[in-house]
Amino acid sequence: MPNTSIQVLLVDDDPNEYKLIQALLEKSTEASYQLDWESSYQNAVNAILTNHYDVCLIDDKLDDKTGLELVQEVISKGSSQPLIMLTGTPKNEGEDTSLPSGAEDYLNKEHIGLLHTTNVMDAIRTEVGTPLLESTIRHALIRHAIRKELSHAISLSHCLISSSVDMIISVDKNRRISEFNPAAEKTFGYTREEVIGKKVNILYQDTQAGNQIHQVVSDTGIFSAEAINKRKNGETFTTQISSSALRNG
Repeated sequence: MPNTSIQVLLVDDDPNEYKLIQALLEKSTEASYQLDWESSYQNAVNAILTNHYDVCLIDDKLDDKTGLELVQEVISKGSSQPLIMLTGTPKNEGEDTSLPSGAEDYLNKEHIGLLHTTNVMDAIRTEVGTPLLESTIRHALIRHAIRKELSHAISLSHCLISSSVDMIISVDKNRRISEFNPAAEKTFGYTREEVIGKKVNILYQDTQAGNQIHQVVSDTGIFSAEAINKRKNGETFTTQISSSALRNG
């Protein structure tokens, strides 16, 4: 008996497809699935926003609306649950196959035996339906967890940068300012909005000195020494700069 219990919501206006999805999930030996079903658009919106499902399976056609509209609405209202689009229409060559913002994946219903299936027993006997459905759900949960952790890490880094009493300024490979924390705003007199995207030379009395610092960091990966900087009002001042290169990989 599987120990993992996964709460799933199916949004589909076809009761036969609900029975088939239920049959496929009941066949699983990897996890225990609790499947809820909503057949109408508005009830589905309410269910997604008021319940915590591990994953939601959303048909691309619902009453007089679409699954895409449902995804867009629940995302705009704050839903963060993994959403998988179910489609019965294969994408033609050249057709846009990009996922709607907020959706984790597409799953073609024909690939899991939902189309042209005459009864529940046909679905139970399929050799690929259950593994493919489970694989799609599992990968959606993994991607969602990774994105959630990444979002938390980004939020934490922004908090640390914003709360630092030391100036934190970052530039891209073209020496354009990409980060400028409140301590830097206070020291230089610029707002973050005024300097983002600008060349970092505006913060130096001598632009050549700024170029040299950049070259040292590019060559060695680190620089630490005094430099003469310039405030927005033109006033100059001496700082101890510690700079290092951040590289991917």
